[in-house]
Amino acid sequence: MLTSGATIQVNENISLAFPAGSCCNCGTNRDIQVLNQDTRLTRFMGGGGSEYTFNFPLPFCPRCKPTARRRPPTNLKRFLVVVLLFVGFLFAFTGVGIGFQLNWLLENAWVLSAIIAVIGGVAWYATRGVSLPQTSYYQPIRIKGMKQEFLSGKIKTITLVFTNSAYSQQFIAANGEAMQSGTVHVVAR
Repeated sequence: MLTSGATIQVNENISLAFPAGSCCNCGTNRDIQVLNQDTRLTRFMGGGGSEYTFNFPLPFCPRCKPTARRRPPTNLKRFLVVVLLFVGFLFAFTGVGIGFQLNWLLENAWVLSAIIAVIGGVAWYATRGVSLPQTSYYQPIRIKGMKQEFLSGKIKTITLVFTNSAYSQQFIAANGEAMQSGTVHVVAR
């Protein structure tokens, strides 16, 4: 189903056409609404970084609409969640240990806090699973990478990751010329 959708111009050489016939996350073709998904690629270089933002006009059903705003967590974000849990549990165990004069708890507060923080962080992100037939709890289309000209910064190629393989096939069919020229690459998960 290649119902026409929206096209965005990345630069003068690259345009991306997004079919609008089915939800880009779950694949349903009922009650489709095209939303601008704020899609970002952040690159860190030494002490700084740069962020590239694209507004992809993607088709979503009402059930998958919230996923358009949920950016996938980075490793840094996951680490910060574990650190916050660790600090919270460390303060709690220390307070309880001092309040009830539990020397064993005071001596082992660091280890207990670390273990519970890691388990809690893993559990937190484990609850962020998909509800079938969704293919992602987070944004279903992401930018994996870009190659740019050194001096001008002009984008030469862009690589997109799709969690819905059926939608990725629709995208490939709609962007055949860009795929053939090698300016657009697709990875399906």
